[in-house]
Amino acid sequence: MKKYILAIGAVVVAAVLLSGCAGVDLPDWIPGQSWTWELSASGDGWNTISFTQSQIDTCASDSPLDVLESIDSYWDFVFEDGTWKNYWYNQDNPSMNGGTLQHIQPDIDYLIHVTQDCTLTIG
Repeated sequence: MKKYILAIGAVVVAAVLLSGCAGVDLPDWIPGQSWTWELSASGDGWNTISFTQSQIDTCASDSPLDVLESIDSYWDFVFEDGTWKNYWYNQDNPSMNGGTLQHIQPDIDYLIHVTQDCTLTIG
């Protein structure tokens, strides 16, 4: 266990040292990393979330169904803020799924409606 912690520490130190070097590009995420958001159904059930490109890249695709896969039985509607692009989701009747929102993009706010409290996990 101590060797493993030491190895992680060495990677972090190396990343910090290299980050100050010109021309060295480091990934902004670590393989195996995941992100979580607590979504609430209280009030009207709407939650505002934005994603980074690294977070979207860990999903199977950038479609709303893939990005929101971990809460697939808890959400029913998503809007892209600033546009009227939307996607609705009916788990009981997939033929009803659809909308104008085809791709989740980085650094844009999305309004996600959930039907019960849940945790969105990506990565």
